[in-house]
Amino acid sequence: MPTSALIRAAAVLALVATTALCAPSLARAQSEAPAQACSTVRGKANLTGQSFAGPAVWKDGETFDFTLTFNADCSVRYGYRGEEWTSARWSQTARGVKIDFNGGFAIYTGTRRGKVLSGKMTNVRDETGTWRFVQQ
Repeated sequence: MPTSALIRAAAVLALVATTALCAPSLARAQSEAPAQACSTVRGKANLTGQSFAGPAVWKDGETFDFTLTFNADCSVRYGYRGEEWTSARWSQTARGVKIDFNGGFAIYTGTRRGKVLSGKMTNVRDETGTWRFVQQ
């Protein structure tokens, strides 16, 4: 085997050995990474871990009485009409809150004033409405 081929083979073996030795520590470092921040708001106003309930009323009058919990992983556990899901995502800034239901099917935007979240909503069908959720 020519010398250059031996050098390349040795380099490949060294890379494989290094990767195998580092893989457990890389996996551990990735699993220890902090969760994505859903909110830039600090203190009691931060929605993380908090639960709310209240109506969402579409312009045509259809009403959904929601229960919601804002999870640390940016998901929302929500329910209405006896069913519960976690297919919503949330984010919060000093300017307001956004809840994205089912990958953009419906978007709720609003603000927090004390124990009340309220705002407007729209969906992919261009339907609109308002919502008001009170902290539980």
